[in-house]
Order: sequence, then C-alpha cells, then structure tokens
Amino acid sequence: MIAEKHAADANEFWNLLSPETPPLRSLGEIIYRGQADAAWELAPRLFRDPNFPPYTTVPFQLKEWMILDTFREYCDSAGLPMPNDALKFRREHFDLNAIHRPLDFEPNWPPEDLIELMALAQHYGLATRLLDWTRRSYVAAYFAASDALALALHDSGTQPERFAVWALATTLIGQFRQLKIVRVPGSNNANLAAQAGLFTLLRQKNRGLRFPLEGPTILDEYLASALQPTLLKLTVPISEASAVLEKCEKHFITGAMLFPHYYGAVRASLDTWRRERWRLGREGLAAPAQKNVLTETSGTNSSE
Repeated sequence: MIAEKHAADANEFWNLLSPETPPLRSLGEIIYRGQADAAWELAPRLFRDPNFPPYTTVPFQLKEWMILDTFREYCDSAGLPMPNDALKFRREHFDLNAIHRPLDFEPNWPPEDLIELMALAQHYGLATRLLDWTRRSYVAAYFAASDALALALHDSGTQPERFAVWALATTLIGQFRQLKIVRVPGSNNANLAAQAGLFTLLRQKNRGLRFPLEGPTILDEYLASALQPTLLKLTVPISEASAVLEKCEKHFITGAMLFPHYYGAVRASLDTWRRERWRLGREGLAAPAQKNVLTETSGTNSSE
C-alpha cells in the first residue's frame, strides 16, 4: 500500500518531515528519497535509459557487467581503491574466461559480491539498478528541492507541478523477497557518509544469458500490494522549492555539506543563485530564462 500526503507550502512540508515526528514513525526505521518531480516512479537510472550501454541485442545482465567492468578498469588505471578488490574477486567476477559462471548460474542478479562496487559507482554518477536513499528526512528534502528548483528554472517548456520526498518503512519489507536494503561503509565514500546514504536494490531471477531476467524493476509498483502503508509520498508545489532550500540552509544542509569537496561548493553556489533568480523572477525583475550555468541541472544523488 502506498499512502500520499500533499503539503500546501514549505512550512507544512517541513513539519511533515520533522525527525521529531517522522512519517510512518510507528513502523520502525524509515528511510527517505527526494525526487524533483512527484510524478516520477521509483525507477533506477539503469531502467530509465534502456539504451545505456547502446547494445540492443546484449542480455541485460551482461550490459550491467560491462558497465561495472569499465568502471573497475578506470578505477584501476587511476589507482583508486575499490571494495572487495582482491585477486580472487577479480578472477571470479571480471576474468573473461570465467565470467559466464556468475552471469549464467547466479540465481539472483546481481551477485552479492558486486553490490558494494555497484554502490560506489552509483554514488559517483554511474547508472546502476540501485536507488539512493538517506536516513535523514531533511537531506532528502534538500535533494528534492534543489533539483526541482533547477527544473523550474530550466527553459524546457515543461515543468513538474510538485516535488516529493518518499518515505519507506524498512521493517515491513521482509515479505518482499526481491527487495534488499544495501548499507555500505562510508569509509571509502565521503559523499555517502555525509548524506547518511544507503540504497535499495530489487534483485531479479536469473536463468542464464539465454533468458531475460525475471522480476520487478520499479520499486513503488513492487510495493503497491503491501497490506500496510510501507511507502509514503509527501509532495509540495514546485513553487515552494526555494523556500524549502532556504530552510535546509538554516539547518546547515547544503550541497557543500553533503558533497565535502569542490563539487559540493559549486553545487551550493548554484543553489544560492537559483534561489536569487527565483526571487527576482517572482518580483518581475529577472532576465528571461536561458540555458546557462544557472539553469542547467547538475548531477545529484538522491534523485538519481
């Protein structure tokens, strides 16, 4: 079952997400995901772009393996550490002479040993079957509002009406065998640690490369049959995105804090100037929208 609540303004939205009275609080641990458009499904990027990589005749599990193998090769060439990296790990999962074994005989895809590497790649922008979540409701609100404001200022001709934070009660998902909560150490991922991040993963049944993977890929569709409200979608008008971002900043939740490096400082700067452009636009003082540095959507985590 999926419940929905629709806030009228930023204040109501903020109060609904308060850590003191969290949504679904009677159901145990709650995790959160922000999305710039309330109409979007809970679909990982990998399934939103079926032509990535651009091979239409390649089995899907082989596509995923190719994405990870390319990421692994470039990490290796740059001397970057990878989780679980060892000769045995490489031999079992990335040796071309042996790769048919997990691709053909792993009953649940992806293999357990690849999930942590997948999480690292996902958090740095690579398309995977993972969905980003956070344990902090206001962090999810930041991602939703930041991306929504970027969309609102983008000269694309279409804008979402509302943005959303999804809340998921993790204690109720035991009945859904294909769903896994992925918690990886933050020691090798500063972004993940700063955002109190974690992932959901829908594993699919694998009968080998000659057969398509079986099972769900869209999380809200998969959980719709739950008898209790396992998922809650909280929405607010996109016109409130700037006000929600202002509240986040007052609570020291900024791009600079959530991405502790230069990229985060740039993201926080863009948020500031987008809020100013929004204010001037509402007062009739802003220049016409253009496709420039202030209106291009930057890469994010929770909305990815």
